[in-house]
Amino acid sequence: MYLISALKSRNLKLSFLLVFALLVFPFAAMADKEKDFTSSFLKEVLKEKYEEAKDPTKEDSFKWAFFDPRKVYKYSYKQTMHSIVTMTFTKKARAGYRALRETKQQLQQNGFATGVIRVKSNGNFTGRIELENLEVTSQHPTISTFFQSLLGFTFKTNIGKTVFPKILLGKIKENGSPVIVKHEGKLLFTKERRSKLSKLLFPLPLKPLKLGESIDITFEVPSENNTSSTKGKGSLILSKYVRIEGRTCAKFVLDFSMSGLETFEQSSNSYFSRKVDYRSKSKGKSIFYFDLQKRRFVSGKLAMVQRATQVKGIRQDSSPPSQHDTLIEIDLIK
Repeated sequence: MYLISALKSRNLKLSFLLVFALLVFPFAAMADKEKDFTSSFLKEVLKEKYEEAKDPTKEDSFKWAFFDPRKVYKYSYKQTMHSIVTMTFTKKARAGYRALRETKQQLQQNGFATGVIRVKSNGNFTGRIELENLEVTSQHPTISTFFQSLLGFTFKTNIGKTVFPKILLGKIKENGSPVIVKHEGKLLFTKERRSKLSKLLFPLPLKPLKLGESIDITFEVPSENNTSSTKGKGSLILSKYVRIEGRTCAKFVLDFSMSGLETFEQSSNSYFSRKVDYRSKSKGKSIFYFDLQKRRFVSGKLAMVQRATQVKGIRQDSSPPSQHDTLIEIDLIK
C-alpha cells in the first residue's frame, strides 16, 4: 500500500515537473530568441563620454537653425556591419540512395561604409540631408541589400567597393519632421522619403520636452514601386543634459523597431541582376547630442539589427534568410 502511494506521489511529481517544463521552456526559448535579436554594437552606443550638465529648468523647443540659407552642417559618416547568412545545402544521404539530406551552414561577412553628411539650410526653416562620397565595401551581395534598405533605392550589388557621389536622404523642417509633398491633395512618395536613414538620424521631438519626458514616434517608408511599405515606431526620450566643449547639449535616446516588405536588386555577377522581395524586421537604439546654443547636432551613434527572409523570387535558395547587424557613427566636422 505504501509502495502504491509512493508511486502515485512520484508520478504526480513527474507530471507536475512535465507541466512546469512545458509552460516555462517556451518562454525561455522566446527570451533567448529575443536576446539574439539585439545588436552586438549596443554596448558601443551606450558608452558615456560627456560630463553631465545642469538642467536648464525650462521646456526647450529643439529646432535646427534653418533661417540662414548659407548655413551647412558637415558630419563624418562611418558604418560597420556584420552579416550572417544561413545557407541550405542538399546532398545524397548515402551512396546509392535517392533520398536527399539537407544541411545548413552559416556564412559570416563584413561590410563597411564611409562618407560625409551635409545638412544644408534652405533659409525658409527647412533643410536637406545629403550623403556625399559614400564608399561601400562589401564581401557578399546580401550585405549590399542592407545598404539598399537604409538608403531607400535599389542598385546593382557587386562584391568589392561601390562609390556614390551624392545621395539625397531627406528634406526636413526645422523640428526634424519630413517635408510633405502633395499634388492635387494627394501625398506624393518622393524618392528621398524611401530612406530609412532620414527617419533614424538626427532625431528631434515634435514638441517641447522636459528632462526625462518622452514622445512616441511613428513613420512609414514606402517601397521603390510604392506597392508596399515599411512601418516603424519608437520612443524618443530627453535623457539628460551634458557639457560638450563648454556648451549645454541635450542627450536624446531613441528606441525603435521596423517591419515590412521590401524589394532589393541583387547581382550574381556583372551581367545578371534581379529584383527580390524580402520580408524584414529591425530593432535598434540610437543616442544623439543636440547643441542648444548652436541649434545643431554634435554627434551620434546608432546600433540596429535586421532580419530579412525572401518571400518571392526566381531562386529562393540563392537568397537565404539573413541577419544584418550595424553600427553608424556620426561626428560634427568643424
